[in-house]
Amino acid sequence: MHRMPSATRSESGDLPRVRRPSDVTGAQREFKYGRAIPAPRSTDFDGDESGREAVSAKGDSRMIGKMRNHIQLSERWKGLDLRLLPIDELDVRILSKLRENARMSNVEIARELAVSEATVRRRIQSLEEKGIIQGYSCYLNYQLIENPVKAYVHLSLESAHRERVVSRLCAHSRAVAVYRVTGDHDVLCVMLFIDMSELHDFLDSYLQMEGVRDVQTQIVMSPYKGVPWTGV
Repeated sequence: MHRMPSATRSESGDLPRVRRPSDVTGAQREFKYGRAIPAPRSTDFDGDESGREAVSAKGDSRMIGKMRNHIQLSERWKGLDLRLLPIDELDVRILSKLRENARMSNVEIARELAVSEATVRRRIQSLEEKGIIQGYSCYLNYQLIENPVKAYVHLSLESAHRERVVSRLCAHSRAVAVYRVTGDHDVLCVMLFIDMSELHDFLDSYLQMEGVRDVQTQIVMSPYKGVPWTGV
């Protein structure tokens, strides 16, 4: 066990200043999850003394890590560990609010997090500029407005034509996602059609192009757990 050296008075008679954890530089701060936990910045609270004191009290990196573990996320986001992203504790809390309800205003988020609206606005703008927030989506339940057909289309392609075929698949208006996959096929397309006739047109016409060697289709009968923005 290391003993703390006793403080000695300087020539002026004053005790030397004891360095607190908040005085430690960013390079000296404890590392967590493979990167240094950033020190709280006084500018994050725009003169809000209560907010500044709250961050100061949470300055220790272990406390920040503990708080991140207990942030309440909506059910569909609980599997994503936000600690792996290049963001700090306040960013995580803002993202958590947006994921629960992307329509929340900056004022509402600021009120719930006890920070200023300007802080929230600046943080969200920074997250957008970094590409961490890439957009905001509207979740639709197609089953209530249409009779959708969701299909998984597996394709085997000729190497010489792969790039051209994949480009056409990605450009299709009904393509939800296009993946390069392992196994018996080269590409997996997740398609969402308005009805069966659209699926037939896709298989009988659109895929009749040079470079497509084999096509196998699976139609989703009903979801046990659907994609949030489609509901199927």
